[in-house]
Amino acid sequence: GRADADLRGQLLSLGFAPPACGAPRAEILAQLRQALIWNQAPLAALQQACRERALQCRASQARSDLLQLLARASWEARGIPASRLLNQRAAQEALERIDALEVSG
Repeated sequence: GRADADLRGQLLSLGFAPPACGAPRAEILAQLRQALIWNQAPLAALQQACRERALQCRASQARSDLLQLLARASWEARGIPASRLLNQRAAQEALERIDALEVSG
């Protein structure tokens, strides 16, 4: 419903891909909670989150770079090759098309 759309919008505004359309609200909330935590997390916690997800990170990387790695991984998990697209808007448009196909199919 509308509340779920708002939660999905918050994830997008943080740079993270929302779960598939029709995903349970608990899943959307869990992803949003994680994104909000990462947004406030210290560098060491972000480095650990990247390592846990087998994302290539270096000790010298800035917080913003690590956040971007984690966000990009959320898009890749949805099948959107975010690192190969021009920008987040392009990734978001691709995801919207995929969601529309999943809903109609």
